[in-house]
Amino acid sequence: MKPVFILLMGLVIGVVGNAQRYLGYSSEKLKLKSEFRSKSVEVDLFLPETLPYAAEGTRYPVIIIFDSQHEFTFPHIMHTIDLLTGESQMPESIVVGIPFDNRERFYLTSGQKKQGQEMMGIELTENFLFQELLPKLKSDFHANNFLGVIGHSRTAFLVNYLLTRHSPEIDLAVALSGFYSNKPMTIESCKTFLADQDHFPSPLRYYFTAGTAKEEETYLTECRDMAAYLKEQQPSGNLTWTFTETPSANHMTNYWLSIPPILVDFFTDYNTILNSWLHEKLPGALISNPSELLQADLQQVGERLNLSLNPSLTQIYSIASDLAFQKKEYQKAIAILELGLAYYPDYLDFHLTIIDFCKKMDQPELLKGYKEAFRKKIEQSTQLSAQEKTELLKTLNE
Repeated sequence: MKPVFILLMGLVIGVVGNAQRYLGYSSEKLKLKSEFRSKSVEVDLFLPETLPYAAEGTRYPVIIIFDSQHEFTFPHIMHTIDLLTGESQMPESIVVGIPFDNRERFYLTSGQKKQGQEMMGIELTENFLFQELLPKLKSDFHANNFLGVIGHSRTAFLVNYLLTRHSPEIDLAVALSGFYSNKPMTIESCKTFLADQDHFPSPLRYYFTAGTAKEEETYLTECRDMAAYLKEQQPSGNLTWTFTETPSANHMTNYWLSIPPILVDFFTDYNTILNSWLHEKLPGALISNPSELLQADLQQVGERLNLSLNPSLTQIYSIASDLAFQKKEYQKAIAILELGLAYYPDYLDFHLTIIDFCKKMDQPELLKGYKEAFRKKIEQSTQLSAQEKTELLKTLNE
């Protein structure tokens, strides 16, 4: 089995991208011709490793991170997301980095209008995101309706603005070293909006942070003001908020330091899925139908997060491996792998692992059926070369 697994991993890496810098994500540039920006806009797109193998109904949450032009901070953030995804702390997501040209960054996050323009710069950015980028992600990249937006400094102001304009569409809003008092918004108008729970028909988590270093003083003052107001008002309903002061952090440090604990906190319920399996369900009493139980866990947590969840590769392999190697319950392990195939039907390693488990069960007819299904998958694959198909087909005769 080991040589086959190594071969398949080589194929997977080749499909995802030879120059990939992340273990769980491929990276590429997405260029969109924008009617609102009157030019082509290029964004950084990070796609889950399972996307090339996903079924049509398998959909992923979207997390938009502004200011991806930062050469030092943004890679830290992406590696954080990569690590949290691989460790099952957060679900696989479509991550979009939005870079800003230094010459236009202020204009595109402000109430300014250029000569001959009917819309403010911040409205052009808003419409590009919600009328052009998000529809493209849904039509071409399996995006679902979950949306997280993360910004820093001026783009944190953009997040605060979008929060007051698109609260029904946003699930997670993160404003780092942000502020509120800038046209076309004031801190008072934002306070009034956030205090009215009628603006939040579905759950929305709002995180805002500031460092305590001297250069953060302006941002810290406005954030403390907002936090004091929200604490006094104690709004109840779908909006929940968290303000955090990052001790001694300066302006840029607060940007990337804030994101890991926020993502871990927001996706706490998701992390409990695999944690409960490894430490409670699998060591406990006999599980009669593990695949149905895992589906139920995903559904329950998804409802709390307002998110349709897919099982991750980490979840599938961790549970299946324990069932097979610790409990020798190969049929139940196969059922978990078949659940994975329902979401990622073209992920060939699932087939290989099922065949390996069938051999251990010593059931020739069952093995024959799975081998035939795998043979068809190989022959129908559009991602494998002729040589790769030949090498994989050879493994079926071993």
